[in-house]
Amino acid sequence: MKKLLLALSLVLCSIIVYGQESKEVYCKLEARQKFMSQKIFITVDYGQETNAFQNDAMMNEETGKIKTFNSTIDALNYMGERGWKFTQAFVVTESNTNVYQFLMRKEVPKNP
Repeated sequence: MKKLLLALSLVLCSIIVYGQESKEVYCKLEARQKFMSQKIFITVDYGQETNAFQNDAMMNEETGKIKTFNSTIDALNYMGERGWKFTQAFVVTESNTNVYQFLMRKEVPKNP
């Protein structure tokens, strides 16, 4: 009886694990100071294809409008509420301006 229960448990666990396949995806959040201002401009790179005429600022899913943030922490909290996890941070200097970059990751279901 114990062997039957053990075998049934193993089969059930393998079905549950197999049915929950997921993959890890990444994005990069960039924060840079606006020209002649104390405010910041946040952009997010999800790996999407962009062109010179496309604005890659963060879009609000509900309204489709560009989302504004009070600070970098506000943007990171926004991403955290959507399931993104902080992975790493680094700074890149472009034209004497520091650009703060945050690498984030998220588990998403695999497409069949």
